[in-house]
Amino acid sequence: MDPPVCLNCDTPATGPFCAGCGQNHAQATSLTAGVTFFDVIDQFVQVNGAFARAAIDLVLRPGVLTVDFLSGRRARRPSPARLYLVVNFVFFVAVQWFDPVPGPMVKGLAGQSRAALAERTSGLPPALFSAAVEQRMGDALATFLIAFVPALALVLRVLYLNRRLGLMGHAVFAFHLMAFLLLALLPGTLLAGTPTADAWINVALYVALPVWTFVALHRAYGGAVVWTLLRTAALWLGVLLLLLGYFFAVAVYAVTTAG
Repeated sequence: MDPPVCLNCDTPATGPFCAGCGQNHAQATSLTAGVTFFDVIDQFVQVNGAFARAAIDLVLRPGVLTVDFLSGRRARRPSPARLYLVVNFVFFVAVQWFDPVPGPMVKGLAGQSRAALAERTSGLPPALFSAAVEQRMGDALATFLIAFVPALALVLRVLYLNRRLGLMGHAVFAFHLMAFLLLALLPGTLLAGTPTADAWINVALYVALPVWTFVALHRAYGGAVVWTLLRTAALWLGVLLLLLGYFFAVAVYAVTTAG
């Protein structure tokens, strides 16, 4: 039963939706798990036609989102930060559910001698220590959200010193690049544990990412093809080095703080 007035703006209720603000009367008076979940999704993600089109353009039309945003065509697109935030959230939920980094792998990333010392210091049995390391690693991966965009924006600033574009302008491209990278790695994450998973991840890192980066850089920044190729190679190498450095750092953190 609908309330006599909208609980949000006090407009008299004449149907299931408020004529004044559009609020759904039934959802406003319900606290079921389904209503709460979809309300969070609606407010946080705002999944709609515009977001779906942006995700498709991100993958199939490299650089278009960056050009649109820097050109002032922003109302029809989700912001680069929101797009990256949503993709990041989806990717790392998938990692936690389908492909968590196992404790032994984390210890290998951090260095076996460092891990052995930390295990002895913790006083935990090996199985419990590995579980604690895995949990720490999962928690630490949330820092990926804020670690990469500033770093890549700085790399782009160096690569394009001749362009009068502030750091935040380069950050727009970095948001889109990282969103694409996570989308490219997502199928491999969902297929974790199968022979196809590693092949997909290798294709994403060594084929899809360089090709996408070249097309996106050329479209967003312009310039000669040869220079764009060189900048693509430098940026791709920068991404790989940043990934290696990041995972080493968070693995060391996970190992040394477990227990």
